[in-house]
Amino acid sequence: MIHNNQEYTLTTSQFAKLCQTTRDTLRHYDDIGLLVPAKDPNNGYHYYSSSQLASYYFIDSLKQTGCSLEEIGYVMEMEEVDYLSFMKTRLGALEEQIRTLQNTLFSTKTTYRLLEHYQDVGKEDPEIFIMDNMSICYTPIEDKNNAKGISGIGKDFKKHALFMKNTFNANVYPSGASISLEDIKNKNYVYNNVVTLVEMPADNINAFPLPSNKVVSCFHSKGDTPISESYDKLYNFIIENNLKPLSDLISISLINLRDSKLRHNYLKYLFICIDK
Repeated sequence: MIHNNQEYTLTTSQFAKLCQTTRDTLRHYDDIGLLVPAKDPNNGYHYYSSSQLASYYFIDSLKQTGCSLEEIGYVMEMEEVDYLSFMKTRLGALEEQIRTLQNTLFSTKTTYRLLEHYQDVGKEDPEIFIMDNMSICYTPIEDKNNAKGISGIGKDFKKHALFMKNTFNANVYPSGASISLEDIKNKNYVYNNVVTLVEMPADNINAFPLPSNKVVSCFHSKGDTPISESYDKLYNFIIENNLKPLSDLISISLINLRDSKLRHNYLKYLFICIDK
């Protein structure tokens, strides 16, 4: 039909429909020489071959692995390409993306579970709660003398965030800090660890299981009440109910927003693991 080649019979619209793509995409591929149709010199119409369907899906599959169009063009133009080595590299990149997405899923599920619990509870008084399938990652505070507020543990938080990124390729959120029960008892509210709570399996090397899935917990939001009162409420609840604490007091920041006018809005989840 075109250049006496009966193979090129699909119009651009037909080919786009078969590939479930757009004419603009095909036009772009043509412009950069990635997927070139035959052109009728008489009317300028473009026609594709059925065999080019495989080429389109090869391009699309490489795009899905994160290849740029430039990289795909390089591969397609090489007369001799070590496809095994190339695909091994792409496979490694995909597996890393999956790990990153999986860890993002873990942290997002953790935040969702706690916010859902807050919506269900609708109060900030201490209660006993079952927290299943949670692990904790932590980085010790280097200088507890300056750890009486988040501003005093900036370097520790940065160190912890780097640890999470290098170890799990995961975001540090949702994170917070812990205070020893002895310091809570003595009203010495200084942090001893930066922590991240994640809904992921514990490996006992970098992510540890909580000492118990049974916790005494409460929420604390921005308001007139200082957070130290919530610390005390949790600790007093344990003492008054003759419960056995198994962990430090852990404070996880679920919402932490400061707008352009320096107005602060936050929601924290506080808990202490107790004996089953």
